[in-house]
Amino acid sequence: SLAQGASGQIELSLTTIQDFKIPLPPLNIQQEIVAACEVLDEAVRQAHEMVKSLNSQLADIFLNQQFSLDKLANVAFKVSDSIDPQQQIGTVNYIGLENIESQTGQLVGDISTEYQMIKSAKTCFIQDDVLYGKLRPNLNKVYLAKQEGICSTDILVFRFKNKVLAKFYAHYLKSEAFNQAVLQTVSGQQLPRTSWGAMQEIKIPVPPLAEQTALVAQIEAIETKIAEAQRIIDQAPAQKQAVLRQYL
Repeated sequence: SLAQGASGQIELSLTTIQDFKIPLPPLNIQQEIVAACEVLDEAVRQAHEMVKSLNSQLADIFLNQQFSLDKLANVAFKVSDSIDPQQQIGTVNYIGLENIESQTGQLVGDISTEYQMIKSAKTCFIQDDVLYGKLRPNLNKVYLAKQEGICSTDILVFRFKNKVLAKFYAHYLKSEAFNQAVLQTVSGQQLPRTSWGAMQEIKIPVPPLAEQTALVAQIEAIETKIAEAQRIIDQAPAQKQAVLRQYL
């Protein structure tokens, strides 16, 4: 609110802010604030180390198994069904790239959308399909659908033979190994993207049926721990603000 300027050059100056009043607590209160914040910083540091270690464990699951390999096209079916939203009425679950969190595969934002707000044909998906962001694949946006709906054409929709395979490959397609393979298929400078034509040749592990369920359970246990550590990291800024409000 103290910034000044015009034509987009809004900025602060020392003259503007030097008279701004800031709290100056007694030394003992300063020390208590610092101590409380350092406890939070240490928790965040440990959480980052935990996430790093757990991600390494995930990578080991995919890299250290002696699974046979097959082309993605022989394991996944690419869904091509689409609809014109302008010919529909009511609401639909619509997922765009912005609704898939990078790296984690979590769904973010409100996906319930009026059909008439969507202007062009979109790909259909059903529960247990895997949605893969083909635009800027370095962002590694992969989502295991828990509902049916439609999605942006910047998203590829993969369907697998059963729910267990869908869960396994939803995790594997987020892995560093697969992401690096996809990045070798990218074209375009301004809007780098991959394609089904390029991705379908990528070799992926095919675990035996007897091991699929056990592997998914192992992966989900690790990802639950990662989510818990990530919550510590995400909540730290608000907790620091709470410390300041308590003392100041």
